[in-house]
Amino acid sequence: MDFLRGVFEEFSYDIKRKITVSCVDVQDGSYHLFYENTTDIVKAITSSASIPAIFPHQVWSDGVVCMDGGTVWNTNLVSAVERCRELVDDDSKITMDIMVCDDNDLDAWTS
Repeated sequence: MDFLRGVFEEFSYDIKRKITVSCVDVQDGSYHLFYENTTDIVKAITSSASIPAIFPHQVWSDGVVCMDGGTVWNTNLVSAVERCRELVDDDSKITMDIMVCDDNDLDAWTS
């Protein structure tokens, strides 16, 4: 969290793109989405990356106890596309940046 806070502080928390990250409440399995305008973007990102048994869960003031959203829905592209549709009238105008944190090689996109 300190590293992420340092990065965001360096850029004055000036987020220029829409962001969607997710987590799962360990108490009831509900899926939670966070956006760039959340009250604590660093905690939201950390919640989304809280892989069970590797990184600690995050507790929010409303009682939500978050772990990695990938435990329910691996890469939630649907929510990201829905956010983009708030800005454009045609899906052909949507460009998505996806970060894959894995050591596997991805094949080139051909279609």
